[in-house]
Amino acid sequence: MKFIICFCFFCAQIFAQNKLTEVTYKSILNLETLPKKVAEKYNKSQQEALISKYNNYNLLTYTLQYNINESLFFLSDSIIGLYHDVDDNSLQKIIRIESKHKYYKNLSENKSIHENNMGGEKLLITGRFNKFEWKLYKEKKQIGEYVCYKAILTDGQELLGYNKDMVIEAWYAPELPVPFGPFEFEGLPGLILELKLGVKLYYATSIKFKTSNKILPLTHGKVITQEAYSTFLWDFKEKMFNSH
Repeated sequence: MKFIICFCFFCAQIFAQNKLTEVTYKSILNLETLPKKVAEKYNKSQQEALISKYNNYNLLTYTLQYNINESLFFLSDSIIGLYHDVDDNSLQKIIRIESKHKYYKNLSENKSIHENNMGGEKLLITGRFNKFEWKLYKEKKQIGEYVCYKAILTDGQELLGYNKDMVIEAWYAPELPVPFGPFEFEGLPGLILELKLGVKLYYATSIKFKTSNKILPLTHGKVITQEAYSTFLWDFKEKMFNSH
């Protein structure tokens, strides 16, 4: 009898692990301060064109799939499918760039993989899971059905190619006890339902439990470490800065 109970528990665990939760995120850019920053550099028509370009980010949706051990974050298939149906070249460019990125996490193997395509070459940027340091706050707010708590990233910006003074703010839901979130971000005691990256804001709009989809690990591409990729990004930014 003890063997049967243990076997049934094991089967239940496998079943739970194979069932996916699927979260949809939308993005929005806070452009309130943009005209002030570019007022001296661009004329009015150029400013309007720039704002119109950035507003295209508000059309994007992203998907996060996760089970108890893995997660995969990517630009939603429905948005990628629009690529050939839109006439706006700037929106096509945004879709093309964003669709190159996928983010895979595996808890049991303690690894994260960021898939990117640069210069026609697919890269698998590898690192360990839970590589960030967060400061947790008691401040909370309601996001949909869930009470969420605030966290600020205190270490890890430069590793990802962001300026160290960029504020990266997350709101996580302890009622959804998985350490996953959008893009590279991870390691909080609950699913990240809202993420602020500078002027960009990503927020969850729907959560579907027990879907039949499957997470497809990222296995094809040239393997490069997160540290090596970070060095490449900063070298590239420095060359771009010095060329102007």
